[in-house]
Amino acid sequence: SRVLLADFRDLSHQKGGHTEKPHMEDEMFLFRMMERDDITVVSQGLADAMDPTLLSREYFDGCIGNKYHHRIRQFESISTDGQANGGVSTKISKEKDGMLSMKFSDYFKYLDKRQAANVQDENAPPGEANTFTFVDGNDETKTVKVDEDALYLLDVDMVKLLPQSFDDLKNNFMLPSILPGGSHCMMNALNVNGRPFMGPNLYITPPASFTHFHQDGHGTVDSGHLCLSGYNEVVMLRRLTERHKYHALRLLTGASDSKKTLYDLPHRDQGGDEIRRDWPTAVSIEECKRMGYCPSVFVLKPGQLVHINKGRLHAFRKLAPSPLPPTDCHAVQRQILLDSKGDSKSEDICFSIAWDWMFKGVTSEGINREVSGIVECSALNQCHQLQSLAVPVTSLLFLAKEN
Repeated sequence: SRVLLADFRDLSHQKGGHTEKPHMEDEMFLFRMMERDDITVVSQGLADAMDPTLLSREYFDGCIGNKYHHRIRQFESISTDGQANGGVSTKISKEKDGMLSMKFSDYFKYLDKRQAANVQDENAPPGEANTFTFVDGNDETKTVKVDEDALYLLDVDMVKLLPQSFDDLKNNFMLPSILPGGSHCMMNALNVNGRPFMGPNLYITPPASFTHFHQDGHGTVDSGHLCLSGYNEVVMLRRLTERHKYHALRLLTGASDSKKTLYDLPHRDQGGDEIRRDWPTAVSIEECKRMGYCPSVFVLKPGQLVHINKGRLHAFRKLAPSPLPPTDCHAVQRQILLDSKGDSKSEDICFSIAWDWMFKGVTSEGINREVSGIVECSALNQCHQLQSLAVPVTSLLFLAKEN
């Protein structure tokens, strides 16, 4: 799987009111591993000292329940023919175009109704019990099917909307240096008002939703994805040249070599048959291995944080309690996890916190790779008339001035 798991759970406790930090040797080894792009670094226990009550659905509902959120993506569940999938009847998700808006309190009611529908008798006739009606931000009444439509709540700004949760993350996360503007971030020398907003953001979704393959900030920023609950199936490649990124996408998704397939957002309107399959097959992963693209194929579990290096193509899919066709690259890992859980029907709602940042590197070779990688992607973005999220020139000038 090409995944390095760093387990810090033995340090995740409070001492004298301060979060215990990793030993310097362990921390430096972790950062050296984070410089590498041929493996994926997953850390466990870094957020264990955070207050769980400030990360709970009840707290979120109490703080922002009456507010509207306008970035909700809809995924439709479609049953597939078992004969076409190696004899396994399964469900696939298709992303619908456009965004929904709804109150946070209505979203949590939708989740409640969805979970209630999942425990009903499968032979019960469909009806009102399987629909949810709400009023959106334009005062229009909308109805979704709770058992077929997965609503993905995106980009909830924790700094503005959940300031206590954000303060808890800053104060009790074991490695605050990897947060936006932290000591290992290139933006560290910039004033907070002079930096582009990079999170942290909150994400909530039932299983089966996914992101398309993408590179964060069009390849110019690193990302941290902290899984609070639920399970994320992840595929990630090493850093590649633009030509090889196009080739990798063709292998993984059957996508054409258009700019849209590489430089579009993780959630996108289709507008044509650009992508022929939403998730890689085991055969396509083997092809990527043969090409030296070093694919990491793994499941991100509750309490784990994955570091996504700048410029690395990656995709997330929320693990659903249903089997996959044997051709799917995550078929075996999902079945092992479902067998270990025992309850094959219950859904785990996925809560995650994610942020972007600009890793500086810690060794001379690593620093050179980080800087050259961000400059290269920024130059490509200019050629494609795209805006980079990172501010590499400004960050480097202020770092040089400070040092």
